[in-house]
Amino acid sequence: MTRHASRPRRPLWQPMHVAASLLTASVGLSPLASAACPATQAQGRPAGAWLTVVHGGSVQHLDAAQLDAIPGSQRTLQRRLVAAPAVNPGAAGGATSPTDAGAPAPVNDTSTTFKGWQLRDVLARVEYALPADRGARLSGVEAVALDGWRAWFSWGEIFNSAAGDQMLVISHVDGVNLDNFAGPLALRALADTRPGPRHVRQLCALIVLRR
Repeated sequence: MTRHASRPRRPLWQPMHVAASLLTASVGLSPLASAACPATQAQGRPAGAWLTVVHGGSVQHLDAAQLDAIPGSQRTLQRRLVAAPAVNPGAAGGATSPTDAGAPAPVNDTSTTFKGWQLRDVLARVEYALPADRGARLSGVEAVALDGWRAWFSWGEIFNSAAGDQMLVISHVDGVNLDNFAGPLALRALADTRPGPRHVRQLCALIVLRR
């Protein structure tokens, strides 16, 4: 399966939650929004569909207005990049220069703000994992990208752990719509130690799978 170019290793993140809403007027429809999705190739997707959610015998194609009706969420992730100590090329083995001993390493603090919807709130739109649905505890959700990439999220992670608070269907990064390489929607599990395997760019479908 062809996949996007390898991603750089993510530094340590410190998540912060900020309540937010997503205005339909601010969402520009991407040419990829209604593109063929591997999860629904047989049925296709209607024009204007942003995300397809499959739950049992129900298939819902959510457009921008329907997504906008879901409570919005925003996460600002902070990272600190610390430069490596200076190396003295004249020292044996390239050792750190004695003149640099004890000097603080340069620090660069940055932040990235992701805006969209919590995964659990999107799934509630199709009445997945209602309190009376005890069988949902053995189920999970497969996220599908336009290029066929898939990632798995269990019920326990999404609805019964702090990690679920950091699972976000993303439409904007730092106030800007996702471009065609990343979006128009993406799914990220921001609490993952290694975020790459479950970073779903060009998210097109969520499929509920039960045992």
